[in-house]
Amino acid sequence: MELKREDITDNIIIIKINQSYRPGMSKESLYDVTRGCWKISIPYASTADYALAVSFGEVKEVYKIDEWLPASEERRKTIEYDPEREKGRIIFKGEVAAEKIRNKYLGKIVKGLYKKGESNPVKVFKAYEDAGGKYEPTKAEQRSLNFDKALDSLEKLVFSIGGFFEGYETRTFCVHDDIIIFTVEHSRLQKPFNSPVCYPVSKMDFIADLKDIHIGKWKKRYDDLNVMDGTQWELKIYFTDGHEPVEISGSNAYPYNFKELENMLGMHEEDLVDIIQ
Repeated sequence: MELKREDITDNIIIIKINQSYRPGMSKESLYDVTRGCWKISIPYASTADYALAVSFGEVKEVYKIDEWLPASEERRKTIEYDPEREKGRIIFKGEVAAEKIRNKYLGKIVKGLYKKGESNPVKVFKAYEDAGGKYEPTKAEQRSLNFDKALDSLEKLVFSIGGFFEGYETRTFCVHDDIIIFTVEHSRLQKPFNSPVCYPVSKMDFIADLKDIHIGKWKKRYDDLNVMDGTQWELKIYFTDGHEPVEISGSNAYPYNFKELENMLGMHEEDLVDIIQ
């Protein structure tokens, strides 16, 4: 996945190690070839909080920088010190970044950050907003944001799933004041009932859980044409603020986090009805 300028939310320094990178090299060797030695100034390098080790455009590792110092004052364990080659150069000391930071950049492609023909092996990129940029969401991101905002005016959610041989189950969740009213029809896992009951989750928590699933990023339809019959499902969401109803469905294919929705709606809790009755 490409790393775009607006995706940079930290002050970073990209260090191109290209041929020095070898698949399977030790963590210590990768750290040593990344941290030095570079012909840049300490004030310039010190504006970055993290270093990205990049080989042929791909981020191979992310380091938190503790300090920069002259190369003559630091020794690397896997690379022999060469006073002539490292004269006037600098090196950093640090450690592998925390997972939250690491996951933002690891494996990303950075080629789009450079102008055509630009070959500088070391370059600092300030956090986008700190550099004066204003992030503009993509159409897909804006659609997801609008959906999450509309969830605050949730009126009803209807979820159906099943197949020709096993039957279908439909769960309906209606918002009434600050509570959720729940009904089940044609249940596969439980005794079917049509009498509305109070769902054991508050309206606020129910909506918050929905937002965490990011349904606004889902496609409208998921299909696996190689499977006959199987399982079909449908999700319908209605709002009170005039937002168009959302309808998403599928046949033997699902969004990557579909089970999160099933778990949230209690699809795998066989005794849920007994609990709430």
